[in-house]
Amino acid sequence: MQQTLLLSEEEILSNRASELTVETAALKPKKMIGKMKVQVRKVRMGMEPTTGCSFRSLKAPTIKLQSARNHLAKLRLKLSSGWTALRRVRFVLHKPADGSLSRKSLAYVQAGTQYMKQVSGLLKVGVTTLRQSSTAYEAVQELYSCLLRLKSSPEEEAVRLQPGSGETHVFLPDGLGDDLIVEVQDSKGTTCGRVLAQVAVVADDPSEKLRWWSIYHEPEHEFVGKLQLYISFSTSADENGHLKCGSVAETVAYDLVLEVAMKAQNFQQRHLLIHGEWRWLLDEFASYYGVSDAYSKLGYLSYVMDVATPTADCLTLVYDFLYPVVMKGNVKSLLSHQENRILGEIQDEIEHILALAFENYKSLDESFPSGIIEVFKPAAGVAAPALPPAVKLYTLLYDILTPEAQTKLCSYFQAAARKRSKRHLAETDEYVTTNTEGTVVDNVAVSTAYRKMKALCLNIRNEVFTDIQIHDQHILPSFVDLPNLASSICSFELCNRIREFLIACPPSGPSPPVAELVIATADFQRDLANWNIW
Repeated sequence: MQQTLLLSEEEILSNRASELTVETAALKPKKMIGKMKVQVRKVRMGMEPTTGCSFRSLKAPTIKLQSARNHLAKLRLKLSSGWTALRRVRFVLHKPADGSLSRKSLAYVQAGTQYMKQVSGLLKVGVTTLRQSSTAYEAVQELYSCLLRLKSSPEEEAVRLQPGSGETHVFLPDGLGDDLIVEVQDSKGTTCGRVLAQVAVVADDPSEKLRWWSIYHEPEHEFVGKLQLYISFSTSADENGHLKCGSVAETVAYDLVLEVAMKAQNFQQRHLLIHGEWRWLLDEFASYYGVSDAYSKLGYLSYVMDVATPTADCLTLVYDFLYPVVMKGNVKSLLSHQENRILGEIQDEIEHILALAFENYKSLDESFPSGIIEVFKPAAGVAAPALPPAVKLYTLLYDILTPEAQTKLCSYFQAAARKRSKRHLAETDEYVTTNTEGTVVDNVAVSTAYRKMKALCLNIRNEVFTDIQIHDQHILPSFVDLPNLASSICSFELCNRIREFLIACPPSGPSPPVAELVIATADFQRDLANWNIW
């Protein structure tokens, strides 16, 4: 930092230009402190290294025998029911009694056309059903998890990520000599192998973000598989390529101090605040060297958004730091070019995290690291703690008096209603997806099917009632009529599902399960009327 701050802006820029143009000049070694955003994409175990063609690399997948038998049984049932449906199609000819030859020919053509329409319709339904259920023999696939940490960090700071989950963690390596250590574990917690990703290799070609790394079992150093990692690596110098006008050296040095402070205080999800002596050092540094308050807040928020979650503490922190920057009026004229660029990137990421919060507003839970419950369960009647700060942050970024902002916010809650309705409907998919007559013939199976439909009615009613309870807490803007938004989607989906169910499983008589379904449906209609929901 001293070498940076003692140079003038012209000397810094000229030194950078000379380093790019003079290839024969000796490069001075310098400590590069940057950040790595890491995602675990895929794990492939039991593969041979790609050293050439080998029959050992061709391994047949493990087949679930019971799954194959179930699949063949379902396929046989579908083919049998389809053939029965085709045989039921009749060729009906309405031939005129005393018509001419042309009229008789026309009657044959019309009857043939009607017959082909019925047959083609049945074939289309059959092919669609077979495609939807064409998940043939399921291969047994082990579920893996990965523990990630830097070589320079203690083992207790390791972070667990699930392959393919989309979770991202930011690591702050000491320099190019540091390594990222990934320990691959199976579902029982047994270590299968390790990956050693050198920071120097990643920094050598930062544009190649998606790579396959070999997994080795130690201490034999035996190759056991491959791991696909998405690593976005950037250094302080790279991130400040578009420096703002004025204090070039100060902003470069401030970024270095900020990254060191974050590493020292173990900055990560649910641990976002910098406090104590490091907070004091950052404030004093910015004040003494003239780093603008907007730049210091935006620079910090750019790191926060890398690990942001839809939780109350994270959204409140983002609002508190962003509020002084986002001023009323023409804010862009008060910020530098670089600050406007960082602000635009932060706004895009905030929009993503707000969409995640609003589209899962009934599944938000502060006790989970991601802020969202991992198992679907009935909604509670109390708004999540993250919902009020999410609304505040939305009103900070958008003018909610405009129709565009209102429509956008309502669309988030409509998407949430569709998502939860789909999860509830999935409990009865088995009774309507086959699209065949007489699928459920056993009395016990019929009773179970009708009781599941009754439970579906009660669950949809609970969803609407929960929206009424949340709406009565007056957290959302007045234009968001949450009960009507949700019920217009859920009740429509429920009506279609009951209609499809009764076609697929018509009642044979007024049995108790049938009567319970009728009563549950009538009660739901009465409740909607009492709640003044149209």
